[in-house]
Amino acid sequence: MMQNKQLPNVHLRKEWDLRVRTWFNQPGRKLRRRNARVAKAAKIAPRPLELLRPAVHCPTVKYNRKTRVGRGFTLEELKAAGISAKYAATIGIAVDYRRKNRSEESLAVNTQ
Repeated sequence: MMQNKQLPNVHLRKEWDLRVRTWFNQPGRKLRRRNARVAKAAKIAPRPLELLRPAVHCPTVKYNRKTRVGRGFTLEELKAAGISAKYAATIGIAVDYRRKNRSEESLAVNTQ
């Protein structure tokens, strides 16, 4: 600085929340989401919140001994259970038109 002046000490206290992104609404938003989930569960009371999904084996050699939740039941599995694909979608059963049954064991597990 050229002259002998006071060093700037800016006091930006007025309306500071307009200059920064605040998250003061996070707890209220969390509560609103929770209440919405509870209300949805009460509205569709006897039915589960999520779709019924099959047990499938993971790909790759590292994980193929494990089973996980799949995208949906195959048409063959639904046929063995005596349910049509269109009817399954209306009663909360996920349907995957692309999946194929490559073993009788997985077909037996998902049709019981």
